[in-house]
Amino acid sequence: MNAGQIMFLVLENLLVINIIAWCFLWQNRQSRNKKQDYEILEMMNEYYEQDLNASRERYEEISMIKHDMRNTLLVLDNLVSEGKNEEAHSFLGGQVERLDRLYQIVRTDNHFVNAILNQKLSEAKQKGIEVRCVILTSFQGIENKDICNLFGNLLDNAIEANEKVGHGAWLELILEGDKRELEIICRNSTGNNVEVRQNHLPVTKKDRRFHGYGTRIIREIVEKYQGEILYTSDDREIEASVRLKRNVKTNEL
Repeated sequence: MNAGQIMFLVLENLLVINIIAWCFLWQNRQSRNKKQDYEILEMMNEYYEQDLNASRERYEEISMIKHDMRNTLLVLDNLVSEGKNEEAHSFLGGQVERLDRLYQIVRTDNHFVNAILNQKLSEAKQKGIEVRCVILTSFQGIENKDICNLFGNLLDNAIEANEKVGHGAWLELILEGDKRELEIICRNSTGNNVEVRQNHLPVTKKDRRFHGYGTRIIREIVEKYQGEILYTSDDREIEASVRLKRNVKTNEL
């Protein structure tokens, strides 16, 4: 066997090895994607179940308040009749606070969006964060797993930024758009002034090994839908503005 034949045999073996390695990597990638899809599906089902439980609890508490309404009015009437205005004001304030804890249930044309938003916004409300949510669009053209992942990570970041604010913490979520695009604006207060550098949020987590996963997932989803994300900050305030192009081939609601 001459040198040319040896060289050809070596190259042929290298080609075979490269093909086998590529197939192995492709199979691993497919396996990772399936595992990630399964984890996301589990997360979505968990949010949906939690939302159903939370909705049931809110319904029961609202029913109790309605049942107690007559007694509440009688108490107020007696206090006012006796000139005990301060007591009446205090009693009424307690009832209003009780009603305020029952966050208004989000209802859209997408059950998964309802689940993730109700879960996260209720979590924020329970932590003393004032919540405002405005929905002026549908979610046609965005896959369920992507919209759940996007909302989950955006709101997790907003809730985390509010943890050190204390009294006066707030969160605002505005969803709007047209037939071609979905626009998401998430604003929230923060304990410290945040400096956004090159459109990236600074590290805030204590364990930096896990920092960036959420924002990385957000950016991957934005790239998938040929969109854009812009982070801006002001005096103790952060805003994340996301634009996604709807996929007309996606029929998921």
